[in-house]
Amino acid sequence: MRNEKFEDLELDIITKYDITEERFHEVMTAVEPLIESKPKPRIKNGRERFVEVGVKRFQAAFDAIESLRNIGNRRNYFYTNNEAIIMINALREELAEVEKVMVRRPMSNIYDILGVEKPAKRSK
Repeated sequence: MRNEKFEDLELDIITKYDITEERFHEVMTAVEPLIESKPKPRIKNGRERFVEVGVKRFQAAFDAIESLRNIGNRRNYFYTNNEAIIMINALREELAEVEKVMVRRPMSNIYDILGVEKPAKRSK
């Protein structure tokens, strides 16, 4: 089923470029697969992939931690302090692993951040 707007456009092209209707259809038949084919997705660089994936994964992790906080309501849940400590320590260990992988050189103090040596203590 052909669209009236398409037929009007077809007539305009045939008239404007002074081509035969047969030639128009020949060209359109050749071009149609190109028009209908989806463009290849652009290959993203590492920064774009980090932002796209990182934001989603961070949000998922943040939501999961928030969900864990919700079970801290002792009116609705029963658990021992030991169970809570085990869960929290496991999260800390996993977060430390993430830091090891993501941060090239952990900055533990201002001297590391500034890239200078810590001054020696003065003796009295």
